Amino acid sequence: MKKGTLIVISNATISPQLVEIIKQMKDRTDAFEVYIVAEINNPLLKSIQDLKVNHKVLHEVSKYALYRHFLRMLWVIFRTQPHVVLSSGQYATFFTIPAAFFLRVSKRIYIRHHSNFHHKYRLYLGLILDHLMNFFATKIVAVSLVVKEVLILEKVPHRKIEVIYNGVDLSSFLEIRKSRALQHDRSVFRIGVISRLTEWKGVEYTAKAFRDFNRKYPNSSLHIIGAQADATSDVLEALKDVPQHSFEMQLQNLDIPSFFSEMDVFVHVPTERADEAFGIVYIEALAAGIPSIFTKSGIICELSDSEKFFSVVAYKKSTEIFQSLEKIYNEDLIFEEVPIGWLTLFDLKAQGSSYLKLLTV
Repeated sequence: MKKGTLIVISNATISPQLVEIIKQMKDRTDAFEVYIVAEINNPLLKSIQDLKVNHKVLHEVSKYALYRHFLRMLWVIFRTQPHVVLSSGQYATFFTIPAAFFLRVSKRIYIRHHSNFHHKYRLYLGLILDHLMNFFATKIVAVSLVVKEVLILEKVPHRKIEVIYNGVDLSSFLEIRKSRALQHDRSVFRIGVISRLTEWKGVEYTAKAFRDFNRKYPNSSLHIIGAQADATSDVLEALKDVPQHSFEMQLQNLDIPSFFSEMDVFVHVPTERADEAFGIVYIEALAAGIPSIFTKSGIICELSDSEKFFSVVAYKKSTEIFQSLEKIYNEDLIFEEVPIGWLTLFDLKAQGSSYLKLLTV
């Protein structure tokens, strides 16, 4: 693989975006290798195996294993002498980009999936590592303009920053938009959430709003998909008086289009503008034509006249979420469909082509 590309991945279980990058790399050249930090049952690992590309698996994820992975990556880079190294995921970036820097790989690129997390929570070790990765890299992919703003705040030179939006398989969601006109079942008013249960995602405010909404409209239901995290107890506390048959909490769902097709309204309410680095669920919900309630964070900040397309609520305001739910339920809020032209900015194949150009030119 001399003068080829090395791709190192971590912190991902489902990623059509990374699969598309690897697929297009395979179609273009055999001179690349993939390393992924994952357990054997990881769905992303299965997708990479299905592509039948040259790949290896690193199993252990811990701060103590970082040094060992760093040493291994030094050896891999020394042995294969890649021209380009791309890392995705903080864990992979922490041991891959420094190794590529010390062995003078000419193109050292990492994808910045997080935004202001280390700033917001004053995680000083994380901030130090961010600054080191920014220094070691020759290019940093910002997945939105919000991420670009954070990188500029971190004094990253403009020449190092490349904005490439995350891609979405729009076709499956646009099909839902076409079929929704035929659906009008109000026996149950279904509210959907897709979010890890961490504080900055704001799920607890949706849960509080639903608690009050369900009291007034007992034919409503809440379906949350997302891994448990630091706000799980707050979400459960908010829902403790809600009948158990009225809500469902699911760790993972591999068929997101089907989930959206069953929802009457979708809610995504991060707690600050820069909390969400991108927010793929924004794009998926709008492409599917689902009436939505959003706070403005991540990629949705880049949509002009957003109030025409969804209900905008203030950060951390469960009362505003409740009011929007009620207006949508009573059909007092009717939204325009987001223009296809804007949605195509996030086409999955176009995203893959942008990475291919970055990696091969």
